Amino acid sequence: MKRFFVFLVLLTAPTVCFSNTKDTSQDIKFPQTVFSQQDSVCINRLSASSEYDESDSLGTALFRVIFELLLIQNLSVYYDEYPFADGNNYITYAAGPDETYGKPWRYTIETGAFYYPRTKTIGNCTRLEGTTWHFFGPVFDNQVFKKTDEDFFYGYFNLGGQYYLFQTNPLSVSFFVQWAHVYGKIKNDGIGFGFILKSFIARKLLLEYRFYASDFSSDEDKKGLEYDPDSIIENNLEAGIMLADGIELFLGWKVQQNGFTQIQCSAASIGLKKHF
Repeated sequence: MKRFFVFLVLLTAPTVCFSNTKDTSQDIKFPQTVFSQQDSVCINRLSASSEYDESDSLGTALFRVIFELLLIQNLSVYYDEYPFADGNNYITYAAGPDETYGKPWRYTIETGAFYYPRTKTIGNCTRLEGTTWHFFGPVFDNQVFKKTDEDFFYGYFNLGGQYYLFQTNPLSVSFFVQWAHVYGKIKNDGIGFGFILKSFIARKLLLEYRFYASDFSSDEDKKGLEYDPDSIIENNLEAGIMLADGIELFLGWKVQQNGFTQIQCSAASIGLKKHF
């Protein structure tokens, strides 16, 4: 009987409590400002989140549209036999493969000599650069450096590929990534990257700018050094004129910042390119 009484009390207690709370609810008043502030904060958060999601999705969609348009443009690129071969544009566009528009590939072999007056260094640069299919292809280059007043020789070889962002006759832009190997008095391996700008702005005249940066592994202490001892950075500007049968004569100016030698200096260059 006692257990039954306890059970009955436990069974009816929630009902009594609920009824008491319900009856006294009119006496419990919360400030209206509490709800208004909370609602305002929630609305602002939802609005900001919505605006962020909307801008983020809009930016993603815009990037995707631009990427697809550039890809379509690249896929329609065709090249003449060589720059200014018949007086027309070197780069043309076609919706499908058609030999009358040119070929979907092109290559350039380059060799030239340069001289750094400040360090009395002479050298040679040999490059193979091209497009295997419309918008991507290889980029190989090898540079050797020799000081004329001392026994100091080194070189670096770069092997990699490039991808064109867009291609037009006034301006074409590509970026590249390479494996970098330094040999000679300096030895190291790393990765190189950069971009290339090309312009066929006038009849027989070609302009090219290259930026190259490399990063190597090293345990050398960087404190007190002016330049990063694990890197080589180079800017190269060339102006060329087409001679005949795809041969280009060019003059150049390059600035190199070498972390291994802790020297930054400029050089003049001259050389030939063969376009095919």
